[in-house]
Amino acid sequence: MKYVKHQHDQNWILVTPEQEDDNYLQYHGIWKLIEHEIIGEWDLTKWKPVERLVLQKSLRMIHRHHTMSPIDAYEPDRPTIIGPQENTGNT
Repeated sequence: MKYVKHQHDQNWILVTPEQEDDNYLQYHGIWKLIEHEIIGEWDLTKWKPVERLVLQKSLRMIHRHHTMSPIDAYEPDRPTIIGPQENTGNT
């Protein structure tokens, strides 16, 4: 299972909790990460990969959906999940 924690810049960082019980996770602000894969083959000259995060607050889960969008479509800045090595200044 993967876990994430919310950062001040609105992004999420991958973390490894010391314990995996629900009380520990909730106390430390850690959420479970559920990955959803892109289905099918896409022509990358017409489509671009887009990541969307959906929070399921009642279960403290983040669903990361990998979808495709037309290459010329406007995509607003959204929060994303970063790895610990990409984190600058926070652990």
